[in-house]
Amino acid sequence: MISSTRNWLDDVFAAIAFAEVNEVETAREFLKTKRARKKKFSWDSVFTAISFAEEGEFETAKHFLRSGSRVLLLLEEDIPLTQELFHYIQGLIKPMNTAVEVFYIGEYIPDKLKEFVKPLREEGLFYGVIQVKDKEVCDEAVVEYIKRHPDVDFYVIKPSKEVAQPHEERILKTLWQKMGVPFILIKQREFA
Repeated sequence: MISSTRNWLDDVFAAIAFAEVNEVETAREFLKTKRARKKKFSWDSVFTAISFAEEGEFETAKHFLRSGSRVLLLLEEDIPLTQELFHYIQGLIKPMNTAVEVFYIGEYIPDKLKEFVKPLREEGLFYGVIQVKDKEVCDEAVVEYIKRHPDVDFYVIKPSKEVAQPHEERILKTLWQKMGVPFILIKQREFA
C-alpha cells in the first residue's frame, strides 16, 4: 500500500512540475484526466465570440473561446499581495488558455487586488473574486467550490512567512485527500 501511495504521489508531483512549465497535456497524462476534461468543440461558441468581438466586447469574446478549465488562487488577508505573484499567475495560465479565479479569505477585499487582476481581466483570463470572511469555514467553502466547478485543474497557494496554522493545514489535507486536485505552493523568495 505504501508503494502504491508513493507512486501516486510521484505522479502528482510530476504533474505539478509539468504544469509549472506550461506542459498541461503532459501534466494531465500523469493525472490521467486528459480525456475527462477535454472541452467539446462548438461552432456556436465560435460564432458568438465573433459577434461579440465585432461589437468591441473582446473580454466577452475571449470567454466564449476559453478552454473551459480554471485555476483557483487561494489568498489570505494577512498575506501581502505582490506584483510578482500576479506575474507568476499570468505566466502560468496564459499559455494554457485558462482563467484564474481568486478565492480570498478575509474581511475586506483590498483595492490592491483589483489593481493586480486588471491585466488578467483585460486579457479575458479572470473569472472573479470569491470572498470568504471566516477562516474557520474556508476549507469547507473551497471543497464546495471545487465540487461545483469540476473544471478546476489545480489551485495555487501563496504562503505567508509564518508557520502554518492548524486551519491552513486542514485546507491542504482536505483538498488533497478528498478532491484529488493538485496544488502549487509558491515559496516566498528571500532577497539579500
